Amino acid sequence: MKTITSNGTSLSIIDPANAFFIGRAMIDNDGGGPKQGDPDHQNQLSVPNPDGSFADATQVPFVALPPWMMQKLGPPVLGCLCQVVDLATMTMVDAAILDEAPASGYGEMSEALANLFKIPSSPISGGVDVREFLYRIYAGVGANVGGVQYRPQPL
Repeated sequence: MKTITSNGTSLSIIDPANAFFIGRAMIDNDGGGPKQGDPDHQNQLSVPNPDGSFADATQVPFVALPPWMMQKLGPPVLGCLCQVVDLATMTMVDAAILDEAPASGYGEMSEALANLFKIPSSPISGGVDVREFLYRIYAGVGANVGGVQYRPQPL
């Protein structure tokens, strides 16, 4: 196993297609859903749905990862499966990696995923700014969330 650290976050690489990190839970409200008062809202995500629309952050459990993490793995990461575990409750939820986070980001999730973990989901004041979530990345493995099958895509 190899560990790479950037911006205070360590990415542990098990093999070229599997990695994990412990991160916080900031809220990513981008996509096809309502703006919810978020001044940084973007209507698009890095990965579109198969029909060309974009996932609604209030309905679809997804995460956003910074580019440096995605570049360290062999297979494509966007569109892939990410299992997220709340280490406080040991609740695990499957999510799709659908967006690119800022380079300094280390743990962004959709409002829908935050709601499944029962943490504040407001894009303005929600999230958890402590490291209590384990993000397990399955590069090259397409995610199936919300009845939508995503395909792995390069950054």
